[in-house]
Amino acid sequence: MYYKVLTPHPDLRSYIGCYWILKTDATPTSGEEIIIPDGYAEIILNLGTAYSWKSTNYQSASIIKDTHIVGQRDASVSVKLPSYLYQIGIKIKPQAMHCLLNLPATHLSNRLIHTTDLSDASFTHLADKLFAAATEHEQKQWLDAYFHHKLKSPLATDAITGYSIQYITARNGLARMDELKNTLGIDYRTLERRFKTTVGLTPKEFARVIRFKNVYKAFRNNQAKDKAYFLDWGYYDQSHYIKEFKYFMGNTPTAYQLGGGAMSDAILRKGLEKATL
Repeated sequence: MYYKVLTPHPDLRSYIGCYWILKTDATPTSGEEIIIPDGYAEIILNLGTAYSWKSTNYQSASIIKDTHIVGQRDASVSVKLPSYLYQIGIKIKPQAMHCLLNLPATHLSNRLIHTTDLSDASFTHLADKLFAAATEHEQKQWLDAYFHHKLKSPLATDAITGYSIQYITARNGLARMDELKNTLGIDYRTLERRFKTTVGLTPKEFARVIRFKNVYKAFRNNQAKDKAYFLDWGYYDQSHYIKEFKYFMGNTPTAYQLGGGAMSDAILRKGLEKATL
């Protein structure tokens, strides 16, 4: 399996976290890959064989053959990687997808949407250019050019939501909603409505995603060195932490360390090493 992260042009970094390329060879991977939510929406251009996508908590499954958009998620997905898979993905920052598509982000959250349903032929043209490109550098140039055109006018983002995203991510998801709403001078219901319209999740759901993303990084770095490391991440006891870990990873931390899960996390680890909000 080949996985590489490319950095977008500096002018685009307010809207795009990274580009990524994923390829498999003639030998299909065994088992499934688990992909936790990471605070990004994504555009995924499928240039090779079809692959299977299954939400682990929403009980939905799809066979994906073409270009598709993945909205903000608060649950993990598992993917089966076949032989000769070839994908190029774009990680879109929290408010940018809502602005790019001119759709309420709630229409996209925890959903996978085929771009053919959006009546926007530019995605098909982009996929053709990327497939024909001779090098990854040329592919990056096409991606930069495409999004420079799409984003030629500044996106009309919501300032309240933008501040809230920064507040939550700066605290690695350990954000108190009462302090956030008091800082903003608005009630939580108003904050939730505005945040959900442009991001797709509530502030609490988004904070949960960001916290676990960072917990997972700490888990991989920590391995078994500090058995109580989870207390630093706001879990009040071990059972609370294990329940959260199982929600996102499908198994207990111990079983995961021992390799007892049916899932692999190779893509997840490589992706989180490179892309940060």
